[in-house]
Amino acid sequence: MRLARRTYFLPPEVVNRFETEVKAGDRSSVVGKLLATWLAERDRKALRGQIVAGCKELAADYLEEDRAWNLAADDVWWRIDG
Repeated sequence: MRLARRTYFLPPEVVNRFETEVKAGDRSSVVGKLLATWLAERDRKALRGQIVAGCKELAADYLEEDRAWNLAADDVWWRIDG
């Protein structure tokens, strides 16, 4: 895998704890996994928002379709019971 070197400024207390918890050979991998997880969560939230917005846009259509099917089902039951 190709790697990219970047410089970021972080709070010293975070860096100190991170370096205490994660050994030197694993730090880049851990940071990479954390960033990938964070980005995936952002993508999931954005997609979830788009789905909710789409459902809201189609709510009236879904309700109309549901009413049409319920009327058809009621008609069938009326004929069976009738």
